[in-house]
Amino acid sequence: MGGWISLHRKIKEHWVWQDPKKFQWWVDILMDVNHQGRTVNVGNALFECKRGESVKSLKTWADQWKVSKDTARNFLKLLQKDKMITTENLKKTTRLTVCNYDDYQQVLLNGQTTGKRKPNAKQTTSDPNNKGNKENKDKKKNILIVPEEKRANINLVKIVDVFNAGHYPSIQALEFPMTVDNIEELLNLYPAQIVADVISGMDNWRRLKEYKHAVRIAKRWIKKELAITK
Repeated sequence: MGGWISLHRKIKEHWVWQDPKKFQWWVDILMDVNHQGRTVNVGNALFECKRGESVKSLKTWADQWKVSKDTARNFLKLLQKDKMITTENLKKTTRLTVCNYDDYQQVLLNGQTTGKRKPNAKQTTSDPNNKGNKENKDKKKNILIVPEEKRANINLVKIVDVFNAGHYPSIQALEFPMTVDNIEELLNLYPAQIVADVISGMDNWRRLKEYKHAVRIAKRWIKKELAITK
């Protein structure tokens, strides 16, 4: 399955981090559930599987983790008790739903950031090109602003809002970070959700600092992602 997932640093404070196996299984669940809705065929039965959901039997999870069904069941019960997932018994399979999946993934297109942050009135204008970017950004707060004439582009506003919330420091630390016009260009060329997922994955990429231009590496990743999903 193509794509990336995000993990917040606060995961290190969570009980699931303390047990390497359980942490691996939790990440496995995050990677396994859908990043967008689709129809799944299970034993000649069709199931609608939404974003953040998976339709796998308990046995499938157990086999995937190379443990007994009881071990897999107990782990899923722990996650349910902590309100991290919900499960629903279906004919032939089980629907697993990750609670607050968009919050885990810092999804850019759900109408708000996790903290419901509003744009800062002190935002400065970003340069249409990468040149002179430092002059057109708040040097202390690293803030971008969407010009009034472009605010009708809701996806652009939402993605910029997440940048301004400080979720992507690695991207904005590059020599040529992401600008409002870069983000708008990506949204004009590619599906908004793909742009959102790629940007989120980029910031967690260890090798990102080896590159200079945020928008160039974003385009490369998006093209690769689209090739995988075709």
